[in-house]
Amino acid sequence: TVNTNPNINLGNDTTACGDSLLLDAGSHTSYEWNGKPANNSQTFSATSTKKHIVKVTSSSGCENSDTIIVTLNIQPVISITPSDTIAVCAGSYPVVLNAPIWIGTYEWNDGSAGLNLNANSQGDYWVIVTVLGCSDTDSVYVKESTGLSLDLGKDTTLCKGADMDLNSGIIGATYLWNTTAKTPNININTAGTYHVLVTDANNCEGRDT
Repeated sequence: TVNTNPNINLGNDTTACGDSLLLDAGSHTSYEWNGKPANNSQTFSATSTKKHIVKVTSSSGCENSDTIIVTLNIQPVISITPSDTIAVCAGSYPVVLNAPIWIGTYEWNDGSAGLNLNANSQGDYWVIVTVLGCSDTDSVYVKESTGLSLDLGKDTTLCKGADMDLNSGIIGATYLWNTTAKTPNININTAGTYHVLVTDANNCEGRDT
């Protein structure tokens, strides 16, 4: 009785992106990867650039083997800064978008190939970075803000001895009153003209008097 050797084919030599590639020897009775009988599994995770060998055994005891050269290249991980969504005050362009530094090629949505891109309007922006055939992409959305709307109220007449609280109505910003105060609100008891300049985290400004 002549039994047929098991059919084993790991495929062509392969270049993969990342730190591992899963090899599959197919369905057989037993396996031996890279000369180690303890690696008795149908699949094997190749975690290094080298030639990998598998020997398989069928239920009749016949053996066969195959080899594959696996080349693992670094998988770039891309994250554009400053953030996924960027709020910009009108008139504050350009916004400089920064891609992480990789020894590879860059392709922005406008066709440019530098590390940075100047965003000059509201919209989506993306970059693809390729290193040794391995690519990753990231995108950001630039959202234009219409600015700050302040309302200190109507011009007001106070009775002598009374006071009044003026509040900018904006939270989490920087403030500069003509009294040199730098708080969201001030208390007044003297006749005069009062005004405030408020700047938020997006460098949008608002004024009222």
